[in-house]
Amino acid sequence: MKFFPLFASNNSSNILLIQIITKISKKQHKYLHRYLIYLIKIFLVEIFKSIIFSQIVGG
Repeated sequence: MKFFPLFASNNSSNILLIQIITKISKKQHKYLHRYLIYLIKIFLVEIFKSIIFSQIVGG
């Protein structure tokens, strides 16, 4: 569970990301939204893998 502090310290970049998203036009927003969902899915899969791996290893 070493990645959770990363979440907490990532607040400023999240705010920046939200600001960028709000500046983008609605036409592009649809594609960006799909891309963000895609990234989040990959991110969750990676977290899931690391949790399972640490369980197997016994960390």
